[in-house]
Formats: sequence, C-alpha cells, structure tokens
Amino acid sequence: MKKFSLRSSFETLKRKAVPAVMCASLTAMTAVTAFAEEPIDADLAVTPEMLQPILTGVSANVKVILPVAIGIFIILFGPQLAMKIIKKFAKP
Repeated sequence: MKKFSLRSSFETLKRKAVPAVMCASLTAMTAVTAFAEEPIDADLAVTPEMLQPILTGVSANVKVILPVAIGIFIILFGPQLAMKIIKKFAKP
C-alpha cells in the first residue's frame, strides 16, 4: 500500500495549478482592454521617429559588445575546439 505524503501532494498540486493560474490570469488581463471605455488616442501611436534613439543606442552597444563577446568566446571554446580538430586529424 502506498504511503500518503503531504509534501508530494503539494508538489503535484503546484505542478498542475501554476499553469492553470497563469492561463487564467493572462486571459483576465487580456480581457481588460476589451472593456475600455475610451478609444486609444492617436497621440499614443509609436512612430519611427520615436524609435530612432533606441535603434541608435542598440546598434552602438552591439558594435562595442560584439568584438568583446567574440574574444571571450574564442578564449573559452577555442582551445577545446583546437584539441578536437588536432585529435581528429592525428588519428591514423
């Protein structure tokens, strides 16, 4: 006969309840905008001019971070990759 465990019961409940609660809350939050009384103002629309500073900042950061990230990647994985290539071609 299987022994009843309160801890395993809570784990099972948590595993099953969390996705259901997430789906229900997402549905409720999505429905809130459907019942809005006032229409969305045209002044709140996002224009390309509003996004230009963000795009400029992101591209500037990528230009700085990408060479550093490639260098770190080479330092971390380069020796392992080189050893694998050498072992592959060194076998008779």
